[in-house]
This record gives sequence, C-alpha cells and structure tokens, in this order.
Amino acid sequence: MFQVTKTVHIACAHNLNLPYESKCNNDHGHNFKVTVTIIAPHLNECDMVVDFSLVKQAVMMLDHADLNVLLPTFNEELAKHRPTSELLCKIIGDAVNAAMRSDEEKDTRGNPNALVSRVVVQESEGNEASFSWPIQIQQPEKSNIVTPDSMHPALRGGGRRN
Repeated sequence: MFQVTKTVHIACAHNLNLPYESKCNNDHGHNFKVTVTIIAPHLNECDMVVDFSLVKQAVMMLDHADLNVLLPTFNEELAKHRPTSELLCKIIGDAVNAAMRSDEEKDTRGNPNALVSRVVVQESEGNEASFSWPIQIQQPEKSNIVTPDSMHPALRGGGRRN
C-alpha cells in the first residue's frame, strides 16, 4: 500500500455557539495546520498516489473563510452543526476524496484508487483533532516494479553483513 501525507496551513474564523459559557462562543480565528494522509494500492498514470497540488487545492477552499458562513453552503446537513476542528477533519477528507475522483478532463493529478485514511487538524499548539476512515486491508499484488531477481544482491538477504 502506498501512502503520502500533505500538510497545509490555513487561516479561518468561526464561533462555536456552545450551550455553555465559553470563549469559543465569540468570533475568533485560528491558523490551522491540516495534515492529510492518503493511501492507495495502485499509483495513478503519473506514478503518484495523488499530486500534492490537488490535496492543497481541496484544503485551501477553507483558507481565510468564516466557517460559520461557508460550511452551510456545502449542504443543508452542515448548517445543523458547529464548525469544530473535529468536523473540519471529516469535511476536508471528504473534499480531498471527491477531488481525487474528479471527472475534469485531462486532470491526471487524482487517483480513483486512493482514499484519505486520516486527517489531523491542529487549531493551536497542543490542541488537535483527527478523523480516520476505516480502511480494508487488501492482499498485496505481485509487484512488477521490484522483483527478487531485480534487487541488488545485498538486498536479497541470504547472508549477514558485518
């Protein structure tokens, strides 16, 4: 299984409108650090899991946004929820998954075989949330890139190196 990780920094404003007294009920902002991990059993036609620019583009849709205003425009369901870091993880992962399956002609940056496995959103030092997607483990295919015969003799095993 191939794996890549992309980290993107975004600045967003929000308030949480919590049912208890909290500083987070006031409008405020964060410089979020977003880390997206993607796995794929196969590389795309450019020999990548996914082009990092596609991941960045999907995350940057939130940059300099008021999340209380932007998120409800995505769908009615999001209008019912608070824009927490936990929810941002899921939204970002879904956006990256959708971008990797884009039907845009001639955009070979994506990979229909790839899946976001984890998103971590750090809103401040020591405070982060994450969401992990359940991943089915598949039996690895026989590699046509590296075979025992194509490996350097020192990498094949069969002896100790001193």
